[in-house]
Amino acid sequence: MYLFELMQKKNFEKLSPDQQTFYSKMITKEVERVAKEKNMKPEEAYYWFSKGLYGGDREI
Repeated sequence: MYLFELMQKKNFEKLSPDQQTFYSKMITKEVERVAKEKNMKPEEAYYWFSKGLYGGDREI
């Protein structure tokens, strides 16, 4: 499974509460890092991250 696939609600709900918390924090930090690196708004970085760009296509 790829990291961006966890951002889909149906896949996210399959995780345990601890895993949900962990991946939520991880995704938030990654999106903030991408936004800062690429000099874009966090919302825009989140959009592209959820499409598999900027590290969202990593396998977990």
